[in-house]
Formats: sequence, structure tokens, C-alpha cells
Amino acid sequence: SSPTFTLAFALFENVREAEACAQTIAGLKTTLGVREFHWIDLNDARRTSFLNAILQHEFYYLLQTVEKTKLKHRDFRKKAFFYERVAEKMAEAVADFLHLAQGCCLPKPLNMSVVLDRNDDADYMRSMGKHLRKIKDAHGRSLVGKVSSRRSIGDNLVQLADMICGALLHPTFDTLIHKKKWKELRWP
Repeated sequence: SSPTFTLAFALFENVREAEACAQTIAGLKTTLGVREFHWIDLNDARRTSFLNAILQHEFYYLLQTVEKTKLKHRDFRKKAFFYERVAEKMAEAVADFLHLAQGCCLPKPLNMSVVLDRNDDADYMRSMGKHLRKIKDAHGRSLVGKVSSRRSIGDNLVQLADMICGALLHPTFDTLIHKKKWKELRWP
């Protein structure tokens, strides 16, 4: 087991920008002859090409890293408890972004869609969905309408989150993407 657990979200202010970024990634796949942008499977030149290509788009990232070796409470050894805390902290940070975005869209609630990298762990998926759907506006309306999951190979924006995570964990690349940072959480 890894000493850390890292999760990245790519946050877009509107659907048009998200779709444009997904199209850029699709075009780059063709140009570079890549089937999927998965950090661990790429060489440095392709990583750099990807990061440079996506920087033109308006998005932010949120990164959460849990240092598992520092978790002292024995309940953290329980997978369901661990995922509940991870999801809760991630949703709190996403809520800040969504509340700002909601301010631009008043009076209608955002009804954002969230797509997660498919994970076969039901506890993880249930916790993420539960906490993300708890994000409400000042009138008690949910700001997240749909939480779904897709395999990264079939979703360019899930690949974006994977590449953000990879870049931020490798000091050679984190300076390329750093200006897109919304928040970075590291705990405990």
C-alpha cells in the first residue's frame, strides 16, 4: 500500500469550457498517437505536450493528499471510514468553488455534473456521491445534480484529472500546472 492517497478534481466554470478542453485532449491523442493520457504510461515529452495543450483552457484543480502513515485513529484502518473522511474533505473544498460559481449564475442553482474515475470500491463511490450531493446553495438547493463514474479511457476529462495528479506529484512538472491551482489539501 502506498504511504499517500491522492485525489485530483478538475473544476470548470462552465460546460462549454469543459467540452473545449475535452476536444483539445481528443485532438492531442490523434496528434501524438496516444490512446489514453495516463501519467504512468507516458514519457516526459508527451506529458509536457499534454500539460502545455490544456493550459489554454479556463479550469482549476483541487488536489487532496492524505498521508496515510500519519493517520493515528484506528478507525482510519476501516476502508469505509477512510473514504468517508476523504470524500467529506474533498466536498468541502469543492463547495467553496461551487458557491463562487453559483454567485455568477443566480437565481438558478448550478445543478453541476461530477464525473469520477471509475473505482470498483463501492464504499469510495458511495461516499463521494453522498458528500458531493450535500453541497447546497443558500436556499438549500443542491448544486450537484449528477455524480457518475467512467473509466478514464472513455473520458478525456477524467484523463485530465489523472494527468493533473501525476504532474503535481512530480516536481519537474508541477510548475507547468501550478497556476491552475484552486486548493491543495494535505492532511492530517
